[in-house]
Amino acid sequence: MANNGYIDMQTIANDAEFRGRCYCALMTQALFVMNNDAPTGSLLAYCNSVINGTVNLYAVTMSVLTASAVATAATIASLPGETAVTDAQILSAIAINFNAMAGVPG
Repeated sequence: MANNGYIDMQTIANDAEFRGRCYCALMTQALFVMNNDAPTGSLLAYCNSVINGTVNLYAVTMSVLTASAVATAATIASLPGETAVTDAQILSAIAINFNAMAGVPG
């Protein structure tokens, strides 16, 4: 992350292309969970909010940006789309944080 840390995170999280990439990874993870884990309770509700498009995508994108690999690679210079961050890094961040974003204690 560049010198401005949290300010840069907000700028990157507001980038529509990067947010879209995060949503694609989030959808991938939600469908994986729905197809493989038989979720219940808040996990099921969260998967449904992802699939129905009602999830808070800004919060998801900020969560992705807290992952160390993403935070290290992300720069304002890589906008639009935050091309310095790979899709694999985004998906990994989503997978690691998915239960927490769903409100499932871990």
